[in-house]
Order: sequence, then C-alpha cells, then structure tokens
Amino acid sequence: MTDEMSNPKRKRRRWIIVGVLLFVAGIAGAAGWWNSSRVDQRFVGTWESSVRRERFILESDGRCFHGLRGERHPGRFVVVKDVLYLLPPRRTGLDGLQQLWVELMDRLKERPPSDQSFQVKEVSAQQLVLGIVHRNERFQYTAYETYVRIDP
Repeated sequence: MTDEMSNPKRKRRRWIIVGVLLFVAGIAGAAGWWNSSRVDQRFVGTWESSVRRERFILESDGRCFHGLRGERHPGRFVVVKDVLYLLPPRRTGLDGLQQLWVELMDRLKERPPSDQSFQVKEVSAQQLVLGIVHRNERFQYTAYETYVRIDP
C-alpha cells in the first residue's frame, strides 16, 4: 500500500522538477536574447574625426571605446532610428540587475537610452557623418562632423 501512495508523489515531483528546469531555461534564453548583439555592421570599425581628433572604436558585439586620441573610455553603443547612442559599460552583480531594470523601463516607456547621442546623417564604407545637437534657451542647432574609417 505504501508503494501505491509513493508512486503518484514521485511522478508529481518529476513534473515539478521538469517545470522548474523549463522555467529556468526560458529565463536564460530570454536573458540571452535580450543581451544579444543586434548591431548594424555598417557602423563596426574604427572611426576618427579630423576636426576634434576624436576616435570611436565600434565593435560587432555592441561594445565601444571612444575619446580623444590616446584615450579609451569603454562603453556600449546602439543605433536606433538613425541615432547613435553611447551607453555606459555593462555592470555585474546587483548593479547589473538594476541597470537591466532601468533599460527595460526605458524601452517600455520609449525614452532614449542615453543622453549622449549623435544624429546619423550618412554612413558608408569609408565615411560616417554624425550630427551633434546643441541646445540653448533660445534655439537648437545640429553641427555635423565627418568621421573617416581608419581600419587597416
């Protein structure tokens, strides 16, 4: 009689374990998809401005380094609707979870992901034209700057 009673418990326990494993696999898959790189390959490369001597190194996994020649400030980048956004680097641990939560809320509320943004006017194999929007109390204007690819 105890064998008959333990058999349904054993089956129920197996189904609970299978359900928990499927749930964990689903969460891991969603996190991987959320953090996967969706980078426009036209932007990947090393770009340098002749005016301000600024350099962008945009990598295919979404990471970037930017700054004046000799400086390398790490970060990430994303291009949305012809606007290039520079984002802070990914954090780990609880700070990383907080960062993911803020990014999720920004996406849901359709807010721009960063204050540091550039309007993309033109992108080709050897040239990238970015506009920097300057705002004043009275007016705003966009200054365009040309970046040249310096990849070997």
